[in-house]
Amino acid sequence: VLLAGFSEEELSAYLQRTTLVPLTPYTITNEDELRAELNKIRVQGYAVDREEHELGRYCIAAPVQNRTGRTTAAVTISFSKDRAGDTEQLADIVRDVARTASFDIGDFI
Repeated sequence: VLLAGFSEEELSAYLQRTTLVPLTPYTITNEDELRAELNKIRVQGYAVDREEHELGRYCIAAPVQNRTGRTTAAVTISFSKDRAGDTEQLADIVRDVARTASFDIGDFI
């Protein structure tokens, strides 16, 4: 979700200096696939890690943004695959918390 907040220039620079290393069989290591996933994250407003980082582990993250719309942090929830259940319902909760945090950050900046 943090990468989804990057501008195209920031993302390109990041990808030039980073190797996409597979941590599990589900890790995205293809730049085109990663860019497609980042576009999906931007549209839906949250990211889901389905065992991409650790086998048996899911994670949902939503961006925390400052008043200019820049992603400055993220709210995440992590849980075991066998407890995944309805990820959309969990995503709604994570997005709501991230929106509240974004609003609160805007009051301080």
